[in-house]
Amino acid sequence: MVSWGRACGVLLALAMAAMNAAATQTTQDVLLEVELIPAQVYLQAQAVYRMRFFQAVDVRDLKISGPSARLAEVRPIGTGTVNETERNGRRYRVHERSFVVFPFGSGALELTGARVEGRVAAINATSTDGRQPLRLDAPVQTLSVRPVPSALGTNPWLPARSLTLSESWTPADLQTRTGQALRRQIRIEALGVDAAQIPPVALVVPGMLIHAEAVKLENRTVGDVNLGVRDQTFNMVALNDGEIVVPQLRLPWWNLKDDSLAISTLTSRTLGVLPGDVTAAPQPAKTTRTPVPDLSLWLSGLGILCAGTLLAWLKRRALKAEWALQHACRSASSSAVRDALLQWAAVIWPKTPPTTLEALAQRLNDAQARNALASIDRGLYGPIQGACDAAALATAVRSVKQSRRRVFVTQI
Repeated sequence: MVSWGRACGVLLALAMAAMNAAATQTTQDVLLEVELIPAQVYLQAQAVYRMRFFQAVDVRDLKISGPSARLAEVRPIGTGTVNETERNGRRYRVHERSFVVFPFGSGALELTGARVEGRVAAINATSTDGRQPLRLDAPVQTLSVRPVPSALGTNPWLPARSLTLSESWTPADLQTRTGQALRRQIRIEALGVDAAQIPPVALVVPGMLIHAEAVKLENRTVGDVNLGVRDQTFNMVALNDGEIVVPQLRLPWWNLKDDSLAISTLTSRTLGVLPGDVTAAPQPAKTTRTPVPDLSLWLSGLGILCAGTLLAWLKRRALKAEWALQHACRSASSSAVRDALLQWAAVIWPKTPPTTLEALAQRLNDAQARNALASIDRGLYGPIQGACDAAALATAVRSVKQSRRRVFVTQI
């Protein structure tokens, strides 16, 4: 691998775009240098195309245009710099522009079209301001692009000069309860590649539901090198209490410095999961109780299934669960609705109560009810958590309860 630095010879284009030979400027009045760094790269690895325009005379309406290529992405690095230097005893103002180049195809890649345009003073200029056009065209530059090495095998292709793989957890002590979410953020920082080239992270953890948030990509420049950043956040919900082992995460990439396959890892983690708290739903004071809109429907459903003392016992427990559900819906809190639903489910299935909304959904054979539970679940563990629309929560709860009543009817 050719080391990072100037690799191809600096090509010097000396030109004056004068309208006639009587112009006052010499070929040393303006200079244009272009170079590729390095001259050879791997497919999708970064090169830098650099332009330097030297002016010893006044140039008006200066415009510097970068190169283009058929099978590469070329974009500017920042806005460029302006400084001064001395060459051969003459003082120049120097305009420098750099461009990142990401090749999409292997072989010889030609970069063309780079140029400098402006207007300079001339004795025989025909314009009213005594100036004539200036145009300096950069010669074609050829970048040698190497194909993906065979030593990569079946691993994803990620050619980087360095790579950092890191994570953060909320809460940091890795303790949670069934039905509650742990938040895990994974960040990949790859130097010398575009963020879009970084492969996605896939998490599979036995005993957990994984909710992935929207991926965040960022490109920023470190010197003349692009730093691609990929942020992925996962909300991880334990289905059962006890200990859950999150497997080691491995990310293969190609180390351009060593020209070899490298693997970055995140160590495995052991999560402590406590039983879910299904009694956390707030209970309203007796003085604030109001009639439940669909309480009569719920009681009539119970009447079909139950009779005598069983009906009376279920009514008392169901009434408490109904009040908790109504209060939770009025609070517009997804977490309160979840707790109240699980408390209600414990009345329906006293011997084997479901401890998560996912487990509750598995008890129901109604697609609408399952969708309602999934909607509440997204409110809990999705990218926007917290308060939700109270009417929507009430509608979701009503759908779940109606689904359960239909099961009661079909079972008698």
